[in-house]
Amino acid sequence: ATNRLARGDLSGAVVQAGVYAALVWASKIFKECQSLVYLKVKQQGYIQIAERTFAHLHALSLEWHLKKRLGNTVRSVDRGNDAANTLVTYGFLYLVPSIIETVAVCIVFWVKYQQWELSLLLFGGVAVYSFVTVTITLWRKKFRDATNRHDNDFHDKATDSLINYETVKYFCQEEREVQRYKESVARYQTYDVKTQASLSLLNSLQQSIIQLSSFGAMAIAAHAVVHEEMDIGDFVAVNAYVLSCFAPLSFLGSVYNALVRAFVDLRNLMELLAELPDVVDPP
Repeated sequence: ATNRLARGDLSGAVVQAGVYAALVWASKIFKECQSLVYLKVKQQGYIQIAERTFAHLHALSLEWHLKKRLGNTVRSVDRGNDAANTLVTYGFLYLVPSIIETVAVCIVFWVKYQQWELSLLLFGGVAVYSFVTVTITLWRKKFRDATNRHDNDFHDKATDSLINYETVKYFCQEEREVQRYKESVARYQTYDVKTQASLSLLNSLQQSIIQLSSFGAMAIAAHAVVHEEMDIGDFVAVNAYVLSCFAPLSFLGSVYNALVRAFVDLRNLMELLAELPDVVDPP
């Protein structure tokens, strides 16, 4: 469309712009259709996991229920059910298509434009981006684990204190319970702030890598245009390809963080499901 517009072919430019808009519209529609199809699968999966977990809790012995903290158990079940959906949504419906798109763009740069430098730059940029994201996210994992632990702790203290309301009032321990709850909330907030601060650091480094990769690709494309290896339309196309390739990766930090959190929550749920009852009723 850019080349036709440069030659003064308005009708041809409009037609190709319309085709581009139609293709973008179709990709968005198919993405929404994918989400709609997955809704039913998500619903059934959530129901089955919730049913199995709830039935397992009722199958455990009284001794386990007496020594287990109710707040911790309830939070682990809730987060475990949500984690299964997060793993499928971000892992298979978001991350895998993004990787395939990046590989496809590298092939287009090498085969169609005969610019192996563009392919190498894009591949290297994505590799560095992924390495930085994974490294920092793994470093952030300890903050997330501590946040979950203190989240469970203050919910557990609140639940136990309210369940034993009469005992607390009988021994006049209201101030002590409030102080214990306040300390737990303060510890939770401390680690939650560290989690958010490390996420901001990760996002800043990601944007730096994206912009440097985009600048390098545009410089290579401009050099090819000057030496008549590419035309102005190819220059614009390279910019569009690079931006579309990095657009989904802009959320890779949040996606990877969600996946790590989902694995942590699933691990807690699996540990809960791994508990064996002392007495098993005959079938």
